[in-house]
Amino acid sequence: MIGKIYLVKNKDNRVVPGLCIDRKLGRLLVLQIRKATKEDKFNSKSQKYMEGYNRGRKEKDQMKIRKVYETDTVFIGKPVGLRDTSTVMVKKCYHINMNQIIREISEVPSEVVSRCKELLLQVDRIDKLRKELMKINKKITLAQLNNEKYSHLETEADILKNKIGYSITEKRSDRSYLNYRETPSVRIKVFKG
Repeated sequence: MIGKIYLVKNKDNRVVPGLCIDRKLGRLLVLQIRKATKEDKFNSKSQKYMEGYNRGRKEKDQMKIRKVYETDTVFIGKPVGLRDTSTVMVKKCYHINMNQIIREISEVPSEVVSRCKELLLQVDRIDKLRKELMKINKKITLAQLNNEKYSHLETEADILKNKIGYSITEKRSDRSYLNYRETPSVRIKVFKG
């Protein structure tokens, strides 16, 4: 069962090809498959090859190298039984019953299944970190509007951005009262003269 490609009915009653990567209590975890694009084939190569390919080419002729947080497909090539070279979409995940399987199409090696499982865990981890980052960004904007200090929230956001793989924003000055609407709350002396 695990490592085989089936035609399955998903929850929308559409028939799609899917790779079975896990079986629990009579239910299968199936990841949807689609036809591979040039970008999918290119990003399945090594980092050194991709950088060498793009070196010296004009920007419009370069192929896009995906970042870690953008990777959500696994290139599986053209197994026997499939018409085209294919990729597994890790974000399109279905839990199906045995009666939703229409027929078996092909089989892939176990290393492809292990790569899909690793990528599925990585995508889930990055999604959780993104949700945390969104919550912290909401707290930052709320603190800006309420004239509160939020530098500790910015450091938390930078740590999360680093874990995800985003580029870190430049840190603002450490001097007081340079924030959005922050004003001194103790005593303001006004000199008339």
